[in-house]
This record gives sequence, structure tokens and C-alpha cells, in this order.
Amino acid sequence: METKRIDRKRIWLSGAVGVAVISLLFRVTGVYAVDKLRVATGGFSPSVPPFLTFAKPQLLKQDIEIEDVLMSGGSLSAQALASGQVKIVLTTGAVVPQFNLSGGDMVIIAGTINKLPYQIVARGEIKTSAQLKGKRVAISRFGSSSEWLVRLALTKMGLDPDKDVTIIQIGGQNERLASLQANAVQATLLAPPISTNAVQKLGMVQLADLAEYDTTYPLQSVITTRAYLKENRPLLKRVLRGLALAFRQYREQPQSALEFQTKQFKIPADIAEIGYRSSLKVMEPELKVPDNTALDLALKEIAGRIEKAKKITVADLNLVDDSIRAELVKEGVFKGSR
Repeated sequence: METKRIDRKRIWLSGAVGVAVISLLFRVTGVYAVDKLRVATGGFSPSVPPFLTFAKPQLLKQDIEIEDVLMSGGSLSAQALASGQVKIVLTTGAVVPQFNLSGGDMVIIAGTINKLPYQIVARGEIKTSAQLKGKRVAISRFGSSSEWLVRLALTKMGLDPDKDVTIIQIGGQNERLASLQANAVQATLLAPPISTNAVQKLGMVQLADLAEYDTTYPLQSVITTRAYLKENRPLLKRVLRGLALAFRQYREQPQSALEFQTKQFKIPADIAEIGYRSSLKVMEPELKVPDNTALDLALKEIAGRIEKAKKITVADLNLVDDSIRAELVKEGVFKGSR
């Protein structure tokens, strides 16, 4: 009987030592089991950066390793989410009502940018908005966010978008700037650093800064599906915690943010500085979800393309779940972030 007790004691001690050694090895080597997560960013620029890419080190500290797929637009990233290819997307929140109108179950769980980091830039000879009457204004394509933003700006500038100007579709920012230089159009919508460069080095004139408007818009949101939220709530909470910490780093450690801008966009330091300053003006320190006013504007934009959107409200679509972020607020994660 005494021998069995000794053997059991030896077995217990042996097991405990083994666990301690393995734990020590993990601590020394940094080898931990992490959750791997495939995410997508749809549409990005120096003034609207892919924050999940920047957040990779902070997310790794939350035991999350992300594969970040960068896509050219919000619709593409939303399609990837709808098909299950990715579990989270960082893109315009306008894709949520658009896809949910067709039976999707997407939901916004945080907001990264709810303002508009864009400017209306005109040729040098046009000094005032009144001088735009009878002129051509470029957008990317009809039905896009750029058309809605141009119409918004023109209205605030005291112009009738349908009567006072001719809106034409040209393409991306670089194509629009080239058309502006060639006088094929006389004004367009641009974002820093392209807008800044156009004014400072190409002799163009800034007629309006949309970032100064009271208007809010879900320009960049953290989006998942309600099914994934229900099944993976603790994981998504760690994602938002890591993103919140990355946001603080982005604001409080400019050098790391500038290095990211320079490397991510392959731009010189002075241009990276412009993009960084622009993004600081519009980013949400506390990851606040877009409010109903912002979402209603997005829905109205969609209504110009989808008839069904004219007969439904933001409340009907149930687009937001702020519960995880609210928990992080109570835990003090955003303390000092304002």
C-alpha cells in the first residue's frame, strides 16, 4: 500500500514538472496557440488606412494572427464576407444595408472612420464655387460614393448638382486628377495626399473640405455576420481590444504610424505625413459605431441605385450591434482615448 502511494506521488510530481517545463518553453520561445483569422479591407488610402493591417502586432498580443486581404473596393470585400471567404471586413458600412436588403445578415460592430476626409479641388482659374456653374465635375462612376459626396458638397456650396454643373464619370483619383490637369473637367473629389499635392504643387484650388462638415458617414466600419458574432463573441472582443490598442498607438506614437504609411503605400515621408494627419482628423478614437443619421445617409445613397431601399428604414434593417464595444468601454479600454 505504501509503495502505491509513493508511485502516485512520483507520477503527480512528474506530471507537474512536465507541465512546468512545457510552460517555461512556451514562455521562452514565444510559442503559443493563436487563433488565425482571415479578414479583408475594402478600399483604402493614406487618409483612410487599412487599420487592421497596422493592428497586426497588437492583435498578436491578443493571440490572434490575421491574414489581411487588401481589396480595391467595399463591394468586393463584402462579397468575400457573404461567401465565407473572410470573417471580418473593414470597409464602408454602406455595404451592410446594401447586402442585407438582399437577405444578408451583416452587422457593424465598430466604426473606425465616420467622417469624410475628402476635398473638392478645382482648376486654378476657378476661385469660388459660383465659378463652377456651367463646368464639368468628375466622379469615379455613377452610383458610387464619389457621386453622392460630390452632390453633397455641391449642394452645401450653394449649387444645384443637376442644373449648375455636368457630372461625368472618369475613374479613380489619379485618372480624375489627370483629367483636371488636362482641363477635361474643372473640378473633382480628391483625398489627401493627392488633394494636398494638387493644391500645393499643381496650382489647383480647394473649394471645399468635407472633413469640416457636420455630416457623418460610415466610411470605414468593422463588419462581420450575425451568425459569426453569435458563435465567436469572445474572439471578436479580442479583435476589438487589439484594434483599440492599435488606435491608441497610431495616435500617440506618430513615428510607428508614419513608418507604416511609408511602407504600406510606398510613399516618401513628407507624403506619408500628409496622409497621417488627414487620417487623424477623421478616425474614431473609441471605435464608435456609425449613428442612425450616418446610416440613413448611406441608405439614401443606395436608394439611388436600388428601388427596394426607398421603402425601408435603418431601423428595419438592424444594421448595428454595439454590445462588444460597450463592454470594452466599461472595462476602461478607451480611457484617455478622446
